[in-house]
Amino acid sequence: MSRFLGLLFCTLILFSASLRAEDCPWFQWRSDGSFTAGGLPFRLVHSSTKWETSEQNSGSIIPDEKFPAAAKQNFHLRGLFRLRNGKRFRMEETGTYSAGKMNWSVKVSSSEGIPGSALHLRTTLPVREFLNQEIRMDGKQYGFGETFQKDRNHFQFNNFVKTIVLPLKEGRLPIGGNSRCRLQDNRQWKHDSWELRILLDPAWGTIRNSELKLEFSLEPWNSVPISLKTAANMGFRDEKAGDRRGGWTDQGPENDLRMFPVGKQKFAGLPFEIVDPEQNGGKGCVVLKGSARPYFPEQAEVVLKKPVKGKYLYLLHGVAWPAKAGSSIGEIRIESARAQFVEKEFLTHDVICGRDVGNFWSPIRFDNGIVAWSASNASAQVGLYLSRFELGENPISRIVLKSRGRSVWMIAGMTVSDRLLTGAKDTSVIMKAGKDWVPLKNKRVRKGSILDFSFLLDAPSGKYGFLKNRNGRFEFEKAPGKAVRFYGANSCFGVSMMEHELSDRMMDEFAAIGYNLVRFHHFDHILAEPKNGGPLKFRGWALDRMDYLVAAAKKRGIYVTLDLYTMRKIQKGEIPGYPEQTLSGDEFKMMTFIDENAMKNFQEFARKLLTHKNKYTGLAWKDDPTIALISFLNEDTIYKISGGFVRMLYEKKFREWCGKRKSSPEGESRDLLWNQFLSETYRKAFAELRRFAKEIGIRTPVTDQNFWDTIPVTLDREEYDYVDNHFYWGHPVFLGENWRLPMYIVGESSITRFGAISGKSVTRLYGKPFTITEWNYVSPNPYAMEGAFLAGACAAAQDWGALVRFEYSGGESRFKTLDSITGGFSIANCPIQLLSERAGILFFLRGDVRTSKKNYPILISRQHLKRSGSRTIPGFLSRLSLLGKTGVQIVEDGEKVVLPQNSEFAVAMDGVSCEVNAPLYSPEECVRKFGLDRKQSFVNDTGELSMNAEAVTFTVKTSRSEGFVLNPGQSLQTPFARLSCRLTPAAVLIAAMDSKDLQNSRRYLLLHLTDVKNTGMKFRDAKMTILEDYGKTPQLIRRGEVDLFLQRDLRNFKLHALDFDGTRLFEVPIRSGASGSSFTLKNAGFGQVVCAYELIQE
Repeated sequence: MSRFLGLLFCTLILFSASLRAEDCPWFQWRSDGSFTAGGLPFRLVHSSTKWETSEQNSGSIIPDEKFPAAAKQNFHLRGLFRLRNGKRFRMEETGTYSAGKMNWSVKVSSSEGIPGSALHLRTTLPVREFLNQEIRMDGKQYGFGETFQKDRNHFQFNNFVKTIVLPLKEGRLPIGGNSRCRLQDNRQWKHDSWELRILLDPAWGTIRNSELKLEFSLEPWNSVPISLKTAANMGFRDEKAGDRRGGWTDQGPENDLRMFPVGKQKFAGLPFEIVDPEQNGGKGCVVLKGSARPYFPEQAEVVLKKPVKGKYLYLLHGVAWPAKAGSSIGEIRIESARAQFVEKEFLTHDVICGRDVGNFWSPIRFDNGIVAWSASNASAQVGLYLSRFELGENPISRIVLKSRGRSVWMIAGMTVSDRLLTGAKDTSVIMKAGKDWVPLKNKRVRKGSILDFSFLLDAPSGKYGFLKNRNGRFEFEKAPGKAVRFYGANSCFGVSMMEHELSDRMMDEFAAIGYNLVRFHHFDHILAEPKNGGPLKFRGWALDRMDYLVAAAKKRGIYVTLDLYTMRKIQKGEIPGYPEQTLSGDEFKMMTFIDENAMKNFQEFARKLLTHKNKYTGLAWKDDPTIALISFLNEDTIYKISGGFVRMLYEKKFREWCGKRKSSPEGESRDLLWNQFLSETYRKAFAELRRFAKEIGIRTPVTDQNFWDTIPVTLDREEYDYVDNHFYWGHPVFLGENWRLPMYIVGESSITRFGAISGKSVTRLYGKPFTITEWNYVSPNPYAMEGAFLAGACAAAQDWGALVRFEYSGGESRFKTLDSITGGFSIANCPIQLLSERAGILFFLRGDVRTSKKNYPILISRQHLKRSGSRTIPGFLSRLSLLGKTGVQIVEDGEKVVLPQNSEFAVAMDGVSCEVNAPLYSPEECVRKFGLDRKQSFVNDTGELSMNAEAVTFTVKTSRSEGFVLNPGQSLQTPFARLSCRLTPAAVLIAAMDSKDLQNSRRYLLLHLTDVKNTGMKFRDAKMTILEDYGKTPQLIRRGEVDLFLQRDLRNFKLHALDFDGTRLFEVPIRSGASGSSFTLKNAGFGQVVCAYELIQE
């Protein structure tokens, strides 16, 4: 029998290839007689009187001997069609291919007659592919709406159709005959498809003889690729950022499109001719100017060698630095070639961001922009959009592409085609409880439980005096020699000024998590009462509550940091000299650097706040070391100044500045001069801020410009007491109005970008403490639970000074009830995020992860702005942080530089020339020599951190704790543990919770964390990246399982499953032996949601 099956299998394989592609490439037979035409599957279907269906397939067709038979142009099948009820039809099916047409016929017979409800040839039409397409029967269009409507007819009939035309990827598929047809909407049965039935004659009743004859043909679409050879101005590769040469967006090798295929290509079934830069002087695509790249050309012209006619022009394109959704980023001007002596006709189309095109980073589908190509570069998931523009009836001869100057617009290809390509519609997803998603309920941590991390705090805060910088680390003035770190969260808006009871509740939660720092943020617009006295008038109740919160934090050993300006509203006329001007927050920040009255306005507010006496502590804020760190203005980076009123003021002062130096404010040197002007302007303003701080007696370390990673900002930060920056993985991109749904969220793990937060390493300065006072892996990213594992471990290895999650909460309702939804920035609502903070705190605050010993400094000259237009440090260099410690060392050209201790080598940016006591490489040499552009695993110098972007795994292995981030089907092993993951991605922690190491501990905390969503949370797409509705409670956790093996005999231990408050629920069985012990963690498999466990020797 096995030999027979083997011969049969070989026969079928040979048969499937018998009708070769050169004979009929679009029509393929299967051995059971079913076939595909133009990629669309067809098969016979019989429905009984009870609507039981029997389909033509290898299990139902019993061929006669020597059948099926196939020759080069023909197919012939005879045999039996066995129905589910045991009855059988005799059948004969034939196909003859001639002159580009397939003549197909089928006959079925039964001497006794077989009753049935329908006998037909069926094909299924996926809604995603056929919605809005022209399905025609005898010229009349048929189809159904975008959504299934119960009250509408979901069957469409047409008796004795002579011609059916189906639009396919490769062309139109006409089906000729004379038969009854039926088009039905299968969404009534929860299938996302329509169904075309071509009925045999007869098709119902008791069938003795029935037949069907059809003629199939394929009419390819008329498509003409348009070459950009003469219009191209950039390549796809870019070797150096900001040099105005090379390719793509001029952002360097980490963010180009070098992987894009060239030559003859098909995207979404349409043909394109992509210019090969190697054969066109390095030019392969058109890239037009935007605000971030004003030196690119404004327009490009494509002149066709001969007129081309078609219904649509398709662009393969994308933008960088996208404009606001709904705004025009450019126009297409199309010249008609209708007649030589008639006035030329033009068609003009606006190209709209968020409709036709979007960011080439993390591309998503728009109404007229399908993602036709995608890949990954070193910085992000990237892709290009395919957009359709109507051409009218006349042939065209010239196409002009013109940028509006807002976004950089990149065009890689053009095609004219008659094909109506609407793209597959996304399938929406609405979250609901079920097998894979289980409801959970948040609870406050019970004091004294293993989840209570308040033992890490040293109360009251401030008892060791003010913070100081000692060799790049924080220390308290009264505790010299002991480095200090902070891990905390932001309290935003009214949360920093709640009623006393709620403030106490929040600080108790902070202490239980193990936070020792709170950042007051977005509070100044509530505190100030501008209608009754400007910045010097405070709302008394608000200031009282903030004072109480400071005291509540001090009592528990929690420190405070704040920005003195975030979003306080500046009223019309509030700044003298501009009586009619209303300033936005960003405009006011920029005004403080160039306008004396704006600076005084800022100082008045800061003086009032910092010098008032807190009645709950007896100290002015400036005198209270509980207020440990101060940033002057939040995200006030002078180099990101945009257009409008304030930009005009800057341009005026820039021209005056250039005039004094006898330099031209225009020309090739403008960028160099502009950055010099901004740096000089900013440093003068910061000197005034520093003077002011000294005047009012601030002893707290101060910083500024806590945003952006550019070299000019890095150079300015040399003036600060410490360096602060912000980081987000998956920051929402709002597709309409800012801070309103719908919004786009990254749907992949940050490990694909090597943890992402590691990229901030190159913005720290050697010799200064480094903090990140805003960071988050934003929900509902399905990998959000990995954030604290990555941030805590990376920050510890780099020896940073503080991590402050944004945000704990932005609304006080969360402190009145725990019954709340998750999503966005707030983590107070999400028990999984709160549990994950324990991992970050153990790695960073408890110090489980050791600081890297090896250093890899990046050297930047203090004269950089006078000689180089390079604004950024190459992204690949941030991966040095995966090997050891890295950061920037600012040097003088020609000097002898003493590198940080244990420096393996240094990297010289833009021709830095100095003498160092270690090898010195250029960025390009460094990337090549140490393989920084690889996707495989990086292991740091201590051996404790291992990250693999290709496998998407991360491992932490220390003497007191181990952490794992992995995907279903993967296994990871460390010296103490081996685990395998099932069902869904997971983050797992094993930590000793006494003073012993993992091999000897008597008490362990285990965490098993997966994704969380809300009931009813709605996503526009199947990948769940476009959020349309936050949903409601209860929250749902994704079911996951982990098999865990520990290298220890645990026969005298018990494993307790814990509730979210740390209460023990029940015991989990342990399988123990001399070689080790194993057990299974099931977050939704014990009849209750369990994400934390206590393993204890009793």
